[in-house]
Amino acid sequence: MLKKILKICFSFAVIVLLSSCSLAGSWVYERLDDYLADYFKEFADFSDEQRQEIQIVSEEFLNWFSENELLNVVALLEDIKEIDIENPEQTVKESYAKGEDIFRRSNNYFKKPIISFSKRLTKDQIKQIGSHFDELRNEREEERNKEKKEYSKLDMIVLNPIFLFLLVATVTWSAWDVSRPQTSSPADAALSNAMMYFERGDFDNAILQLESVVEDHSRTSAATHAKFYIGRTAFINGNNDKAMVLLSESAAKLKYPTLKTEAYIMLGQLDSNTEKAMKLFDKAAKNALSENEITYISILKAKRLVLDNNKAKAVEILKSLDVENSQYKELFEEVYGTALTLN
Repeated sequence: MLKKILKICFSFAVIVLLSSCSLAGSWVYERLDDYLADYFKEFADFSDEQRQEIQIVSEEFLNWFSENELLNVVALLEDIKEIDIENPEQTVKESYAKGEDIFRRSNNYFKKPIISFSKRLTKDQIKQIGSHFDELRNEREEERNKEKKEYSKLDMIVLNPIFLFLLVATVTWSAWDVSRPQTSSPADAALSNAMMYFERGDFDNAILQLESVVEDHSRTSAATHAKFYIGRTAFINGNNDKAMVLLSESAAKLKYPTLKTEAYIMLGQLDSNTEKAMKLFDKAAKNALSENEITYISILKAKRLVLDNNKAKAVEILKSLDVENSQYKELFEEVYGTALTLN
């Protein structure tokens, strides 16, 4: 029973958290801990004390995930974005392995609190949890039976570039929907409608709607976000000039530090002037919420300096980093190795 609890609890947690992350960053998780707690509370009729414990564990997990795993999810989504449709096997294999690692580490986080919690369950609660999981299993079996006819087409769908872009768009919409105010202004409502086109896969109309938000609701937070989304879409599509303009206009005005970090990282990669790029990366680091993010940004700075043939400065930055137990050790070694090849 305990293994089943761990597996299902964490599966839901990861799905919710993944849906709140963007291609190169994440939005504020202001209600996700409540979603996790509410999901766990449905397992059985828990006492007030037990429900409070579930709430605390959910909040602590969310803080831990943001600090330790969020950028791993970001990197995973970036890997998916970069899949070579002609030769996808290796990237798919590596991305799958990275996803399993995230799953395993986060699953391990839940073990101790769930074991402790399970020791205090009553017999009735254990029966209720068993019935709850049986219902979930039956529902999933029905879903699997419905999907069997389509399973042979799965690879074609997943590796389709339209699907990959839809994944990014859906993630974007989920994050916006979670973080936007419950009472929306006309500008916020217009932005929400624009993001719904992304969710449906209608990217052309989504961009048109976002552009309308910028035009019709200028000087609003929604217009700033619309510029950010349009700029990021341009960045994804390789339209660097457009991305540079829109991200430059919106970065400083974005409300949340996580969005600012993402915007400045993209701007640092786009700016052709290395000195300006370094300043943009510094701004990204200033808004970063964890040491992991700062380490990642520092490696990007070194990578940019390597491209500029500035071996001394790149090596100086890399030597200042402690990545022995970091998830960015592989990227660090790649950049360091390239730096050492410079004259």
